[in-house]
Amino acid sequence: MSDELDYLLGGVEEEKELKFKKADLTELSGLMSQRDELAGEIEELDTKKKEKEGQLRNIDQLLIPGYLRDCGLSEIRLQDGRKVGYKDELSVTLNKAEEAAFFEFLDKRGDTDIVKLNLAFPRLDPAIHDKLLAAIAEVGVPSYDKKESVHASTLKKYAKDLLGVGKTPAQIAKGLENGTLVGEDKLTGFLKLYHYANTTIKK
Repeated sequence: MSDELDYLLGGVEEEKELKFKKADLTELSGLMSQRDELAGEIEELDTKKKEKEGQLRNIDQLLIPGYLRDCGLSEIRLQDGRKVGYKDELSVTLNKAEEAAFFEFLDKRGDTDIVKLNLAFPRLDPAIHDKLLAAIAEVGVPSYDKKESVHASTLKKYAKDLLGVGKTPAQIAKGLENGTLVGEDKLTGFLKLYHYANTTIKK
């Protein structure tokens, strides 16, 4: 009985293989061609989008602010009713190699309130765990990993406020004098700074 079943199954497999060999692959080839064409179009659109975004960024951050500055204007209303102006901005990136020095700088200025602190502890006895939640400073934990960080948006705001971005020269001079502001040279050791302007449009 098993020999007969094997014979029948073998015949089915041979029939499937024969049909596959005779199959017309024109439709599949056509679908693959459509797929490749669409993938190419999408890649081309992505490239064009990046180019257009770069052109838009150039107009918003350089050309319009530069034009308004040359005219001695910070904002102007167009005939269509829109107000066009610009806002001074700052791109800020923390240099990882100088992270410790930056946190020391914050500590000296009393500005550590912008720092997020994450502590990682080893496995703890349940009793110690409960005490830790109640009062971490009073628990005798043998060791722990400490990680300090500043959120990107918080870092940007801090640097802008500390440098006086957007303030008038007179306000900056006064801030430098009373110590509420610092010169850019105080930050460039541990922060990468890039000044730019952003066009603002109001209806």
